[in-house]
Amino acid sequence: MGKITIVGLGPGPEAWLTGQAKAALLSAPVYVQTTRHGCLEAGQTAGSMDDLYESAAAYDELNEAIADRLITAAAAGDVVYAVPGHGVKGQTAVSVLMQKAAQAGVETAVCPGVSMEDAALAACGLDACTGCVSVSRTVDKEKLDLGLTLAVTDVDSRLIAGEVKVALMTRYADEQPVWFVTMGQTEVSARALMLCELDRLAEYPPFSVVVLPPVALTERTAFTAQDLMDICRILRAPNGCPWDREQTHMSIRQNMIEEACEASAAILLGDDDEMCEELGDVLLQLTLHAVMGEEESAYTWTDIATGICEKMIRRHPHIFGNEQADTAEQVLDTWERVKAAEPGRQNKTPFKGVGDGMPALMRAERLHKAAIKAGVDTGPKDVQSIAALAEQVMNRTGQAQERAAGALLFTAVGMLYGQKIAPEMALMDACEEFLISQNGK
Repeated sequence: MGKITIVGLGPGPEAWLTGQAKAALLSAPVYVQTTRHGCLEAGQTAGSMDDLYESAAAYDELNEAIADRLITAAAAGDVVYAVPGHGVKGQTAVSVLMQKAAQAGVETAVCPGVSMEDAALAACGLDACTGCVSVSRTVDKEKLDLGLTLAVTDVDSRLIAGEVKVALMTRYADEQPVWFVTMGQTEVSARALMLCELDRLAEYPPFSVVVLPPVALTERTAFTAQDLMDICRILRAPNGCPWDREQTHMSIRQNMIEEACEASAAILLGDDDEMCEELGDVLLQLTLHAVMGEEESAYTWTDIATGICEKMIRRHPHIFGNEQADTAEQVLDTWERVKAAEPGRQNKTPFKGVGDGMPALMRAERLHKAAIKAGVDTGPKDVQSIAALAEQVMNRTGQAQERAAGALLFTAVGMLYGQKIAPEMALMDACEEFLISQNGK
């Protein structure tokens, strides 16, 4: 059984072939991924995978077929598999080949070449060390980072160019400067144009790359959560905003409550635009606390995200594990069981931390829920007991009257919770109905 050597052919021109690649190409029969690359002439190869690209119904089938052909060829001795660009980077077919070869006991080696994106950046005069993200054809707009250089490889048709343009224009301005880089047989050349012109070119040669430079914060038309972190860091910096620099966790604590309430009101109204704005205000509060934690070396945004992601995975074993939960009730039971088994919760008292920081009405509901779960009696909650408390409120004065009023509200919340009514929502609805009734007056 021979060895399979994967050779990166570079971007296209023969001058870009490395010395190691040239030596490898002379060491054994050469199979090319595609003759479209043009670096090797037909007489220099033992075969290509072009027929498999044309006949395969899906990429998984194609990758398996390429691997099988090369492993079969290696049975007769060493072979070379010549691949455009780097050779391994962005090559799913090569990854499949190496996995299947290992299973078959076939040795593999890699002779890397210059990647398409590196060649494209060089043609545009951009420094890859400042940060570059490379994707092949398909652009995930939710993962774009406009602070980094973006290289989109394999834009080799008007259709693909149109799809790339539409995806990028959700984050970049229509007039965003871009480069369309082509990989010729003798040179790599870059053409400057605007993003909106990307699908209006006369030709789209094989292995073409679209390059977009980083966009400054103040010039962006769309932003990410990471951008908000960067903005807050700038505001909190020594030469930043005087007001923002003075804030502490405690000084903006009330803001979190107020913004959450305003977001809740927008949700109640069903106003999508208002919801989007108010949820953004909630995100700002979260981000400010994250930046403050970062400054104090207490925690970071990643720590926050890690904690909640680990919790969601841990408390959903029916999704991320082997457990079964077919109803919402079963999911809640699982949640509480997993939660109770977490470190530090076994010795907690039934009411420790319950409803802390919540508005009083919501906190009372949480306490009644915790009391029922712990088997604690919070007193009678029938109509007669509520009437008796109401009478005390009417007949007492001062602190005694205030305590009676609190007991009345707490008992009323318990009665509503027993009837599966959310007191906060019920009272909110009553407020809205009152306002509606007054609008015509």
